[in-house]
Amino acid sequence: MKRHHLIEEAKSDLTVAHDEVRRTEGRVMELEEDYDLRLKCLGYDRGGVADADFRDLMREKERFQEALNLDDVYVIRQRAADRFCTVASAFAVAEAIDDAALAADTLRKLLFSGADYRSKKIVIDRMLRDFAQLVRADPGEDPEAATQAVRTAWGRVEALLNDTVGAA
Repeated sequence: MKRHHLIEEAKSDLTVAHDEVRRTEGRVMELEEDYDLRLKCLGYDRGGVADADFRDLMREKERFQEALNLDDVYVIRQRAADRFCTVASAFAVAEAIDDAALAADTLRKLLFSGADYRSKKIVIDRMLRDFAQLVRADPGEDPEAATQAVRTAWGRVEALLNDTVGAA
């Protein structure tokens, strides 16, 4: 499969999101270690901390952990992973199937399978057919223009996909 800039960008976004998850998880672990040490210094491991002090310290730790927004970072990473899979799959299908109409049909089933797309089927099929044709086209003398054409076609598909899936 030819590597396209869109695939590389989606992969890069996924890498950045994954790195942010690792950094945030690291901060959570540092926070855990810090509060464990603070509890030990207060004598909690020997029964020397009052329940109220323990609860106050735990609430403080939880506030700091919530401020790290780890759940949001996980969501961002999942979206980046989903987008990478979508982009890579779309390119793989478009490159693997010679007939643009058949490629469009396969892409529609792959990308819009759970969405209510019936009212937009003709538009979706046309966009997917255009995308598949552009992916398979010879870039000719102007590879930059060909890359931009593919990028534009995919942008239309992705916008419609986000609109259709978001409405479902």
